[in-house]
Amino acid sequence: MDASLPEEDTAVFRFRVSCQEINCLVSLKEPGKIVQGEDNQIESCQYVINLTRSPEPEVDIFGHPWIIIGLERHGVVKQLV
Repeated sequence: MDASLPEEDTAVFRFRVSCQEINCLVSLKEPGKIVQGEDNQIESCQYVINLTRSPEPEVDIFGHPWIIIGLERHGVVKQLV
């Protein structure tokens, strides 16, 4: 989407990712019991992800120096099944 420099030498990149999700939350105490949504309720949604370089990168653990500093869910549309 875009990039900015809110602080000196620290770039922030914004990405929009589109995906489909099944809106179905099940109980941890009672496996198979649906507590929210339906097992066939598909939603099309978008996430906006903000990331920047980590001030203390652990490249040997994560394989990259980036850290997510923001995650927002946008544009949820229920799909017909």
